[in-house]
Amino acid sequence: MVFVPTDNIISSTMETVKQVSIKHKVPVFGGSTEMIAVGGLYNYGTNYEELGRQTARMLIRVLKGEEPENIAVELPEKLELHTNQEMADAL
Repeated sequence: MVFVPTDNIISSTMETVKQVSIKHKVPVFGGSTEMIAVGGLYNYGTNYEELGRQTARMLIRVLKGEEPENIAVELPEKLELHTNQEMADAL
């Protein structure tokens, strides 16, 4: 298995990564969910749309007057498993 981190340069080459993955029968674990749609086998990670909502809730607290330094750092509330069945079949 190969881990492909979230990186713009690598992301732009996912078609090539996909072809090499299939040729050598090596699955790719994508650093982002977007990579799964274009050639990764699976990803377990952040749903960025939901993370945006979570961040908005924190921002609302600041806009209502809460001091940012009093707001704890938060991890994503939900992680999701994404798989690419086409890649699973090809491997």
